[in-house]
Amino acid sequence: MAEFIRNQGRVLTREILLSRLWGYDFLGDERIVDSHIKNLRKKLPVDCIETIRGVGYRAAKEA
Repeated sequence: MAEFIRNQGRVLTREILLSRLWGYDFLGDERIVDSHIKNLRKKLPVDCIETIRGVGYRAAKEA
């Protein structure tokens, strides 16, 4: 969530999130980001992460 707050209004791709949070040597699948986003959304009282289809994710403007 901190990465979204630091990059308010910017779209973060899966590749960007993987490199910033797990490092360049992460050998897993990019789709792991989707699982973590899903878990974040469950924990937050409002959905403050927008999905930009085909691109990535960004913090919602209202959040």
